Amino acid sequence: MDNETMIKMACAHKGISQAELARLLGDTPANFNQKIKNDTFKKTDLAVIAEALGFSYETLFKSTDGTVIGGVVAIPKAKKSKQ
Repeated sequence: MDNETMIKMACAHKGISQAELARLLGDTPANFNQKIKNDTFKKTDLAVIAEALGFSYETLFKSTDGTVIGGVVAIPKAKKSKQ
């Protein structure tokens, strides 16, 4: 699933628009929408978005033998959203 779809689904689950999310994150709706369309998010950006929506953001590799490598992406203190 791509980042745009995940963000849209998480916003729907939370009951807020992408514009509201952008403002919550201290961004403009236009700039945030451009980032979504261009998929220019870093893993830490996605972790901040997820936290703002009440989720965690995880990244991992999963082997066919069941081995999992990865986990929750930590959010740098300076990037935490204002809630």
